[in-house]
Amino acid sequence: PEREPEMVADFWPLGLGEPLPCSAIHGYGVAEVLDAVLPAVDNAIELRRQQIEQLDAQEAIPRINVALLGRPNVGKSSLMNRFLGPGEQRSIVSDVAGTTRDAVDAELDVDGAIFRFVDTAGVRRKARVKDGTETQMVGRALKAAKLADVVLLVVDATAEITDQDA
Repeated sequence: PEREPEMVADFWPLGLGEPLPCSAIHGYGVAEVLDAVLPAVDNAIELRRQQIEQLDAQEAIPRINVALLGRPNVGKSSLMNRFLGPGEQRSIVSDVAGTTRDAVDAELDVDGAIFRFVDTAGVRRKARVKDGTETQMVGRALKAAKLADVVLLVVDATAEITDQDA
């Protein structure tokens, strides 16, 4: 306490407001620190409570989960972008197979019904999967299908339907 003015002076140039000297070991100034900190903690708790209420309200809105599933490059991403409407390009579309590596989702409100579309990576049979990354991509796509209310199997109309499409 007797050296307090000297020690506190070193903290003023930091520009963080009034320094509050304390010693946890001796119990000196702890109450003052708590008095200064608790209002900020209370504000943070209130803000978090409001955020949770907003999220709860959003979650209360029923959603119809629609997974788009199919082989690589059959048009899943193009179909999702078309569902979302003009100008909405949520999924990247490319002629290169494997452009979609992770599930991409987007919501669409149709007369109060919320549809959550999930554009998945292309799915191939396990025997044709080459590496660990592709294994994870296929696993996430199949998980999205299991969690979906509706699964749209997208096929390429210009290609023959194979066992892989089944």
